Amino acid sequence: MNWRGRRPRSETVIARETRVQGQVTGSKDGVIRVEGRVVGGIVTDGAAEVGPTGEVAGDIRALEVVIAGTVYGNVVAGRKLHLRPTARVFGDFIRTRELRVDQGALFQGKCEIEDEPEPARPAEAVRAPEPAPAAPPAPAAPPPPAEPLPVGSSEPARVGGGLFYTY
Repeated sequence: MNWRGRRPRSETVIARETRVQGQVTGSKDGVIRVEGRVVGGIVTDGAAEVGPTGEVAGDIRALEVVIAGTVYGNVVAGRKLHLRPTARVFGDFIRTRELRVDQGALFQGKCEIEDEPEPARPAEAVRAPEPAPAAPPAPAAPPPPAEPLPVGSSEPARVGGGLFYTY
Protein backbone atom coordinates (compact mmCIF):
# COMPACT_ATOMS: atom_id res chain seq x y z
CA MET A 1 0.00 0.00 0.00
CA ASN A 2 1.17 3.51 -0.66
CA TRP A 3 0.54 6.58 1.46
CA ARG A 4 -2.75 7.26 -0.23
CA GLY A 5 -4.14 3.97 1.09
CA ARG A 6 -4.51 2.41 -2.37
CA ARG A 7 -2.67 -0.50 -3.86
CA PRO A 8 -0.25 0.72 -6.55
CA ARG A 9 -0.78 -0.44 -10.12
CA SER A 10 2.87 -1.45 -10.40
CA GLU A 11 5.49 -2.33 -7.83
CA THR A 12 9.17 -2.82 -8.51
CA VAL A 13 11.14 -4.63 -5.81
CA ILE A 14 14.92 -4.71 -5.78
CA ALA A 15 15.44 -7.74 -3.56
CA ARG A 16 17.86 -8.04 -0.68
CA GLU A 17 20.61 -9.88 -2.57
CA THR A 18 20.22 -7.75 -5.74
CA ARG A 19 22.49 -4.91 -6.86
CA VAL A 20 21.36 -2.54 -9.62
CA GLN A 21 23.92 -0.33 -11.38
CA GLY A 22 22.39 2.78 -13.01
CA GLN A 23 19.36 4.98 -12.48
CA VAL A 24 16.05 3.27 -11.67
CA THR A 25 12.94 5.01 -13.06
CA GLY A 26 9.24 4.45 -12.41
CA SER A 27 5.70 5.62 -13.18
CA LYS A 28 3.32 7.84 -11.24
CA ASP A 29 1.09 4.99 -10.07
CA GLY A 30 3.94 2.72 -9.07
CA VAL A 31 6.24 2.08 -6.15
CA ILE A 32 9.95 1.36 -6.33
CA ARG A 33 10.95 -0.62 -3.24
CA VAL A 34 14.66 -1.16 -2.51
CA GLU A 35 15.67 -3.98 -0.18
CA GLY A 36 19.02 -4.54 -1.97
CA ARG A 37 21.45 -1.98 -3.40
CA VAL A 38 21.03 0.69 -6.09
CA VAL A 39 24.10 2.51 -7.37
CA GLY A 40 22.89 5.40 -9.51
CA GLY A 41 19.73 6.81 -7.93
CA ILE A 42 15.95 6.64 -8.31
CA VAL A 43 13.62 8.92 -10.31
CA THR A 44 9.86 8.34 -10.32
CA ASP A 45 6.60 10.28 -10.41
CA GLY A 46 5.26 7.75 -7.88
CA ALA A 47 6.63 6.50 -4.58
CA ALA A 48 10.08 5.24 -3.58
CA GLU A 49 10.77 3.15 -0.49
CA VAL A 50 14.16 2.12 0.87
CA GLY A 51 13.65 -0.81 3.24
CA PRO A 52 15.76 -1.52 6.34
CA THR A 53 18.23 -3.63 4.32
CA GLY A 54 18.16 -1.26 1.34
CA GLU A 55 20.95 1.06 0.26
CA VAL A 56 20.90 3.74 -2.44
CA ALA A 57 24.12 5.41 -3.61
CA GLY A 58 22.68 8.29 -5.62
CA ASP A 59 19.92 10.88 -5.48
CA ILE A 60 16.25 9.99 -4.97
CA ARG A 61 13.54 12.09 -6.66
CA ALA A 62 9.93 10.93 -6.17
CA LEU A 63 6.49 12.17 -5.22
CA GLU A 64 6.55 10.27 -1.91
CA VAL A 65 9.60 8.74 -0.22
CA VAL A 66 9.90 6.41 2.79
CA ILE A 67 13.41 5.60 4.02
CA ALA A 68 14.21 2.88 6.55
CA GLY A 69 17.64 1.99 5.11
CA THR A 70 20.68 3.99 3.99
CA VAL A 71 20.91 6.68 1.31
CA TYR A 72 24.12 8.32 0.13
CA GLY A 73 22.74 11.24 -1.87
CA ASN A 74 20.13 13.98 -1.93
CA VAL A 75 16.43 13.29 -1.49
CA VAL A 76 13.68 15.35 -3.15
CA ALA A 77 10.12 14.30 -2.32
CA GLY A 78 7.46 16.33 -4.11
CA ARG A 79 4.83 15.61 -1.46
CA LYS A 80 6.04 13.62 1.58
CA LEU A 81 9.26 12.29 3.06
CA HIS A 82 9.24 9.84 5.98
CA LEU A 83 12.47 8.86 7.75
CA ARG A 84 11.85 5.73 9.80
CA PRO A 85 13.86 4.93 12.98
CA THR A 86 16.51 2.93 11.08
CA ALA A 87 16.95 5.56 8.32
CA ARG A 88 20.42 6.92 7.57
CA VAL A 89 20.66 9.70 4.96
CA PHE A 90 24.01 11.26 4.04
CA GLY A 91 23.74 14.00 1.42
CA ASP A 92 23.85 17.73 0.83
CA PHE A 93 20.11 18.21 1.32
CA ILE A 94 16.63 16.76 1.66
CA ARG A 95 13.71 18.72 0.18
CA THR A 96 9.98 18.10 0.60
CA ARG A 97 6.65 19.70 1.42
CA GLU A 98 5.92 17.42 4.39
CA LEU A 99 8.58 15.78 6.57
CA ARG A 100 8.18 13.08 9.20
CA VAL A 101 11.28 12.01 11.15
CA ASP A 102 10.90 9.13 13.59
CA GLN A 103 13.02 8.94 16.72
CA GLY A 104 16.33 7.27 15.90
CA ALA A 105 16.47 8.40 12.24
CA LEU A 106 19.58 10.23 11.14
CA PHE A 107 20.21 12.60 8.28
CA GLN A 108 23.28 14.64 7.58
CA GLY A 109 22.84 17.72 5.41
CA LYS A 110 20.42 20.59 4.95
CA CYS A 111 16.64 20.25 5.15
CA GLU A 112 14.44 22.40 2.90
CA ILE A 113 10.68 22.48 3.46
CA GLU A 114 8.81 23.87 0.47
CA ASP A 115 5.57 25.80 0.83
CA GLU A 116 2.54 25.24 -1.31
CA PRO A 117 2.43 27.76 -4.15
CA GLU A 118 0.11 30.68 -3.45
CA PRO A 119 -3.12 30.66 -5.44
CA ALA A 120 -3.37 33.26 -8.19
CA ARG A 121 -5.25 36.40 -7.18
CA PRO A 122 -7.50 38.47 -9.42
CA ALA A 123 -5.71 41.40 -11.07
CA GLU A 124 -7.78 44.02 -9.22
CA ALA A 125 -6.74 42.55 -5.85
CA VAL A 126 -3.03 42.97 -6.58
CA ARG A 127 -1.60 46.09 -4.95
CA ALA A 128 1.60 47.93 -5.66
CA PRO A 129 4.48 46.85 -3.42
CA GLU A 130 5.24 48.91 -0.34
CA PRO A 131 8.29 51.20 -0.62
CA ALA A 132 11.48 49.82 0.88
CA PRO A 133 12.51 51.16 4.32
CA ALA A 134 15.10 53.96 4.29
CA ALA A 135 17.76 52.10 6.28
CA PRO A 136 18.16 48.39 6.87
CA PRO A 137 17.61 47.23 10.44
CA ALA A 138 20.66 46.61 12.60
CA PRO A 139 21.81 42.98 12.57
CA ALA A 140 20.65 40.92 15.52
CA ALA A 141 23.24 39.66 17.97
CA PRO A 142 24.02 35.96 17.52
CA PRO A 143 22.44 33.68 20.12
CA PRO A 144 24.69 32.56 22.95
CA PRO A 145 26.25 29.11 22.47
CA ALA A 146 24.10 26.31 23.78
CA GLU A 147 25.20 24.20 26.69
CA PRO A 148 25.72 20.54 25.73
CA LEU A 149 22.71 18.42 26.56
CA PRO A 150 22.97 14.95 28.01
CA VAL A 151 21.99 12.14 25.68
CA GLY A 152 18.34 11.33 26.16
CA SER A 153 17.23 14.93 26.64
CA SER A 154 14.07 15.92 24.83
CA GLU A 155 14.97 19.62 24.93
CA PRO A 156 16.34 21.12 21.70
CA ALA A 157 19.91 22.35 21.45
CA ARG A 158 20.67 25.39 19.28
CA VAL A 159 23.72 24.67 17.13
CA GLY A 160 24.82 26.93 14.27
CA GLY A 161 21.39 28.53 13.91
CA GLY A 162 19.46 25.22 13.85
CA LEU A 163 17.59 23.21 16.48
CA PHE A 164 18.78 19.69 17.17
CA TYR A 165 17.37 17.04 19.42
CA THR A 166 19.47 14.36 21.08
CA TYR A 167 18.05 10.92 21.80
